[in-house]
Amino acid sequence: MDTLLPTQWIAQCADRLHQRWRTVEPAQLEELAVDLWKDVQLRAMLPEEAAAVWLGPVKVQGDVFAKNNAAN
Repeated sequence: MDTLLPTQWIAQCADRLHQRWRTVEPAQLEELAVDLWKDVQLRAMLPEEAAAVWLGPVKVQGDVFAKNNAAN
């Protein structure tokens, strides 16, 4: 993997977050991406992968919510 500049990593991560949360302001997603970049383990990943890992619990909760509502 080519090493990304922090600004590139943050922009790509924010873009991936925006794909999941289109109603959130891009500036807020960029702030979140900066916070993710500060995490050494997440920063070692590709930005899209780091965003997906961080979003993992959100997706699981969303899937459970959808399943619970479908059952009712």
